[in-house]
Amino acid sequence: MEVRREFESVTMRYPRFAGLEFPKWVILRKTAMDIVSFPLYKRLDSGETMAISLALEIKAAAILIDERVGRNAAEALGLKAFGTVGVLTQAKMKGLLPRLAPVIALLTQKANFYFDADAELVALRLAGDEPCRLLTSLLLQRS
Repeated sequence: MEVRREFESVTMRYPRFAGLEFPKWVILRKTAMDIVSFPLYKRLDSGETMAISLALEIKAAAILIDERVGRNAAEALGLKAFGTVGVLTQAKMKGLLPRLAPVIALLTQKANFYFDADAELVALRLAGDEPCRLLTSLLLQRS
């Protein structure tokens, strides 16, 4: 429930996310586990806290969290954590995406996703992809 509340809060607070709807395929589930006593908890928002709690409760193999502090907290609790760039890199390496750079460029340009420039370049190298002209210009603008 916290993840949905966080999503709805973000869509109201930030104009770039206006009009987005909570995905229908997301299954909402309460968790009995509480990680509030965990030291990194204070740096997490409620959506990340509940997502990590649920992942621990159901013994998930991995968790998708884009914010670095959330990934660090999940990993400190023994979870394998990925961000969007990591998932896209794996998809490219497994042949599910023909190229990674255009997908990152579109997410950056159309969805206002923020990707750390260094992480992007590492992901592109790992995936055997080259930055596209649009991505390169966006990276240069952010530097």
